[in-house]
Amino acid sequence: MLGVKAPEPSYVVGGKRGQELLDQGRIPEAVETFERVLTELGPESSYGRVVVLERLGRALLIGGAHDRAIERLRAALDVVGRLAPSYEVRRLRRAVRSTQGDALRAAGRASEARRAYLAAVEIGRELRDARGQGIDQARLGALALSQGDTVEALERYRASLAAVQELKEPAVEAVAWHQLGRVYRRLGDLDAAERHYAEAARLREAQGDLATADRSWAELVELHREAGRLDRAEQWCRTAVEGHRRSGPSLRLAALLVTLAELLRDRPECLEEARHAAGQALGIAQGLEPTSAEAWAAYGVLGELLPDRGDLRELSRRAPEIAAAGRRLGRGPSLGHAVILGRLGRCFGVGGRPDLAAAWLRQGVAMAERLPENEDVAQLLAMLRAELDSVTGGRGAPEGTEVAAEADMGSQAIVVTEETVTDYAFDPNLLLDGPRSRRIIRYADEPPVVADEVRPLLVPTTRTWLDRDGRIRFVPPADEPDVRVDGACTLLRRTSREVAVAEDTDLVWRLLAAMDGRATWREILTTVPSDERERAGRVVGTLVRAGVVDTSGRPLGRFLQWATRKGVIPAGGLEDHDVLRHAGAGAGRAPDGLARLSLTAVVPERLRAFHALTRARRSSRVYRGGKLSREELDSLLHTACGVTGELRWAEGEVKLRAYPSSGALYAVGIYPVVLRVEGLEPGVLRFDAEAAELAVVRPVDPELLVRAALPMEREMVAGVAAMVCLTGVFPRHERKYGEGGYRMLVAEAGHVSQNLVLAATALGLAARPFGGVFDRLQSEVLGLDESREQFLLSVVIGR
Repeated sequence: MLGVKAPEPSYVVGGKRGQELLDQGRIPEAVETFERVLTELGPESSYGRVVVLERLGRALLIGGAHDRAIERLRAALDVVGRLAPSYEVRRLRRAVRSTQGDALRAAGRASEARRAYLAAVEIGRELRDARGQGIDQARLGALALSQGDTVEALERYRASLAAVQELKEPAVEAVAWHQLGRVYRRLGDLDAAERHYAEAARLREAQGDLATADRSWAELVELHREAGRLDRAEQWCRTAVEGHRRSGPSLRLAALLVTLAELLRDRPECLEEARHAAGQALGIAQGLEPTSAEAWAAYGVLGELLPDRGDLRELSRRAPEIAAAGRRLGRGPSLGHAVILGRLGRCFGVGGRPDLAAAWLRQGVAMAERLPENEDVAQLLAMLRAELDSVTGGRGAPEGTEVAAEADMGSQAIVVTEETVTDYAFDPNLLLDGPRSRRIIRYADEPPVVADEVRPLLVPTTRTWLDRDGRIRFVPPADEPDVRVDGACTLLRRTSREVAVAEDTDLVWRLLAAMDGRATWREILTTVPSDERERAGRVVGTLVRAGVVDTSGRPLGRFLQWATRKGVIPAGGLEDHDVLRHAGAGAGRAPDGLARLSLTAVVPERLRAFHALTRARRSSRVYRGGKLSREELDSLLHTACGVTGELRWAEGEVKLRAYPSSGALYAVGIYPVVLRVEGLEPGVLRFDAEAAELAVVRPVDPELLVRAALPMEREMVAGVAAMVCLTGVFPRHERKYGEGGYRMLVAEAGHVSQNLVLAATALGLAARPFGGVFDRLQSEVLGLDESREQFLLSVVIGR
């Protein structure tokens, strides 16, 4: 019928849908849609097939699949080469060549990318396509700049500007001016860079596009700050401020005011104006979004301008991390979210905004009240209500916190004061302090009897002193924290004790002097008068119960294991870039002044396979949930940890394994925890090398294994296929070497770990040594008896 539009072919509809998905950032769905459209089109050469192949290549490129993108774009060029060379077909060839250049550049194939871009430029010239030429010349300029060729970059960006000026489109032209500004900045021609940045900003501002004009202004300011031309930086910052003032309050205006305050703060005559600018920035940011980065930055500048307000500088550093953690938690009620709300309230209290502090604390209280009742929630509520009271003029003392007083010691001979601190961990650099409680422990029953054959010793690092009242005081190391995971928040409850001995102090000193870790309790008692032995037993029994005296027979080994657990003491808190800087700062370098001998680069034929394997090994942190086959798991364990021979002797034989072990004791337990292995249910297995078997220890909930990892490691652990856990079987090892064998036991775990990583590399798997766990939670997952066997290290394996 006349006037009725024919329906579009299905491949056209599908192509449009794929493009919509691509524009929305839904890359996997876009790729799937384009692949389906290609199947519908069939293998015949057509214009539509080239269009879909180009869009599919672009989608794969955006998704990081560079090799697949290059393959699809090469196929598009093959097809377009078989089409009649019309104007539209040639334009399409230019687009494919340009996208091919992007894919080759992303894959690190710079010379091939350059040839693709040059081909696209040539087609654009033939077609008199100013827009296409501008785009491809700019891409050539970016490629040259990335390779340090600023001369060619300048030539290419100038050609791009000349091409786009023909279009009479200020927004496109502004991009070219800005790019040239960057090249001149790289060349050190600051005046030329300023002219080009300024023109880009002028064009963008004339179009009412302050957001992109900001980029040019920001680089202008930074350009002059780096060069020490602070007057020029201030001039352009003021220009940008005025541009934004005309559009009303915004977070960008707040950011510009912070920058202006930073530029003015080192000039004594401008300190008042700097404070005024920072105050304006703070007011604008808090009026629009109180937890924005601009608000915290303003606090930081005010802290610099007010020498007695170091708390504001700390607030500027810590508050953005707290706010970011809150955004990651989402909107649902959780204990972690209530913690963050309360901590933001405390931040605003420090910042001099009690109104905002009270508002955020009320939100925290309201959220905590919605949570199921338990001890953790009750402690948090008490802390939040106390802080809210202090802000609003209430009592301000936390409810439910028992404070121990010295007067409570009364006539007791030994008093144990226990302090519990709860911390909330969210990521590597965000550990927030929580409720604190203190109580006096009165042991109602009799202290434990000290066995005759134990060898008591004061627990290592216990602080001991005599106070002014003549009491002996002990502070042993804090207990390992009680770890509880609540969603994205990990609660660490740490308990420490202080022990005061008011009576029999002379007896206690004599007993301590006799405790050297070698003498048995029976031998120590022989040095004590018979009428004091019963009291000595009660005193030492109480000190054992309080954690001051160790009677395990392995105090040093226990202490080393405790002190090296990652979940006991927070890490140093280095940011990623700091870690990399320290890692590369002369690691392993010999001191200057020593004679040096160069290594030959020759690798003998018999060593080449192993040489290639060590060069291929990398510690991967990215695991995408891929499965292992049962064959891969078995071959991995057999190769890395299996029996390789035997050592015969008069009374039997010892099965030798693929890794060295001190005394051939093989005191490292090997527990593969399988999560994604074909044919196996998630569970904890025990590798028996001599029997070449896997014993099933227990099923495992994958979520419990993930929760046993430190907060910053859980995303990685959630994607692995297996975690091979290595444990120390202490009685087996110490029977021969005593506590001095601990380092050999740890070294043995390292040997097993390296074997597993190299075997995984040979199989094409991703692997890395991994120790970022809370040991107690990990031991619970493995079902270990920690008095005999404890976690040392693991290797995570996957795809």
